[in-house]
Amino acid sequence: MTSDCYSLRRLCPYLGTVQVVETALDRGISVDGRSWQSQVRTRRPSDLWGSINRDTPGDATLVDEYLDWLAPRLPVAVREHLEQTAMRQALQVETYWLLYPEIIHADHLNVARVEARLRRAGER
Repeated sequence: MTSDCYSLRRLCPYLGTVQVVETALDRGISVDGRSWQSQVRTRRPSDLWGSINRDTPGDATLVDEYLDWLAPRLPVAVREHLEQTAMRQALQVETYWLLYPEIIHADHLNVARVEARLRRAGER
């Protein structure tokens, strides 16, 4: 599957640019390159983009179903990359690590969990 990567200018008033990674069925949009919004093509109205918001109950179910469908198809190398990327967000890892179906590098997970505990202790 091929993807197109490009930027769009946000005008009226000028608000900067948005990065876009697009395939035939879905696309990701980011203002800062770190936080991404997923969008999928909708059937009605014809050929428009619809957002999936993880915080909306119906959308959260769609996201979970999509990830359940996608997970077995991901090669180990991709899962390793995603796991390493997740470890950069120690507080989120500490919150959700019990929900991970498989942990490839337990030592990395433990480092992220210790980092999260230290951060939370420093906030007090």
